[in-house]
Amino acid sequence: MARYAALRCAFLISLVTASSCTTIEARESTVRQDNLGSHVEAYAKLGRFSGVVVLSSADVRSIWTSTEDLCREGGRAFDPDSQFDPGSIAKPMLAVVVLSLVDEGRLALDASIDTYLPELTGTAYGQATLHQLLTHTAGIPDHDRVENFFETIAYRDVSQHELLDLFVNSEPLFEAGSSWSYSNFGYSLLAMAAERATGAPYPRLLAERVFRKAGMAHSRHGDLRAESSQGCVRAFGGEIEQRASSAAAASLGAGDVVASAAD
Repeated sequence: MARYAALRCAFLISLVTASSCTTIEARESTVRQDNLGSHVEAYAKLGRFSGVVVLSSADVRSIWTSTEDLCREGGRAFDPDSQFDPGSIAKPMLAVVVLSLVDEGRLALDASIDTYLPELTGTAYGQATLHQLLTHTAGIPDHDRVENFFETIAYRDVSQHELLDLFVNSEPLFEAGSSWSYSNFGYSLLAMAAERATGAPYPRLLAERVFRKAGMAHSRHGDLRAESSQGCVRAFGGEIEQRASSAAAASLGAGDVVASAAD
């Protein structure tokens, strides 16, 4: 339970824009809220920000929204329940799922991944442990190190078999446990292991073990490819461009969540 509780705490902290472990005097809180609110409004008027900002601390929780969505022609008002792609915030959510299954004895942190995915037996990554996958020390390359990932995989509904085929044939970056390198695909393997250990699809595990327990009513497994609020990026020339949302299937366990700022 200790590991699960610690990771759950880290997950909750990661979901807010700012947090505090100490009590803040009411007057200081008000000043900080006013300052942040002023900054949000100023950037929105300059056309440099659209979205939702949440400030959460020990004694106050405030939410500011921009008046329009700069990603859409004509704009639209945001609200605290507007959904966005929170990117790798999906990873601590998966870690909560994995560690809850560890607490139940259905997964083991020191077990090798081929214990749950026997098709990896004899491959370069079969002996990587769940702990190594969670801590990015398994030597598995990230998406940008795998040839043609973004051209052929990232934006379509791929099968787990396709994902496995793409990565198991890539060369390890180092011997498992000997170094560190960020890997989205390591978290995809963990999501697959959770499915095999329970017989339940990962979206259901995420809903039951994270969203419902945390009261996250406006969050789900999925992506925003069909939505207008995928988000924007500012190009080098200063113009605003639509951000491309990757497919949830291609980012399983690593970036496959849609959530509201309030959640």
